[in-house]
Amino acid sequence: MTLWHRRGVFAAGAVALGGAALAVRGRAVRAQTVVAPPGSTVVITPPPPAATAPGAAGRNIADTLAADGRFNRLLELLRLSGTVDQLRGAGPFTILAPTDAAFQGAPSAMLQDLVGQPSGGGIATGSPDPVRLGALVQYHIIPGVPYGTTLPAAGDQRIRTLNGSDVRIEASGGPDVSIVNPAPGLQPGGFGAAGANAMPPAHMAGPAILASNGVIWPITGVLFP
Repeated sequence: MTLWHRRGVFAAGAVALGGAALAVRGRAVRAQTVVAPPGSTVVITPPPPAATAPGAAGRNIADTLAADGRFNRLLELLRLSGTVDQLRGAGPFTILAPTDAAFQGAPSAMLQDLVGQPSGGGIATGSPDPVRLGALVQYHIIPGVPYGTTLPAAGDQRIRTLNGSDVRIEASGGPDVSIVNPAPGLQPGGFGAAGANAMPPAHMAGPAILASNGVIWPITGVLFP
């Protein structure tokens, strides 16, 4: 079958089913349940931004991450890559958000190479590599809200990130959902942050968090494009 959006056909061999309505930045956004066969890619095109009503409740993604307290390392990467303001924008976005504990299992030398050598206990000082660091951060951001705050249906789907490369989301239909790079260093759509280094899959680290401009998925690992 063929998947359509408002500008025409953009992926073949996939089916998009309407899900529950999701309030994002004070407006209703239809969260999609995406079912795709293995090997296919789903590209989620976000709807055009709409004005937020004065006094609309809720924090944006960047401020929600800061208020949560579990995402300090991720916030530092967002700051160094200049992505904080983007995540305060209209969106909507889905961010695959590694917790601070997730960074404990990430290759420290690789991260230091991207952000600069740490000193005084901080994640980074010195000069970050803006291109590769931006690639790493954008690999954790999906345009749109393909799943809302619910776990994806059982199956194996590939979703395009802002990086231009895909993540593979594998769901069993239960609480276990894993996210992994399906082809480390071999995807032509984005910059690679770590060459062909293959990393173990990340898993959900708790329920999804709704923000005013999208959804945060806490995950147990750092994803390398």
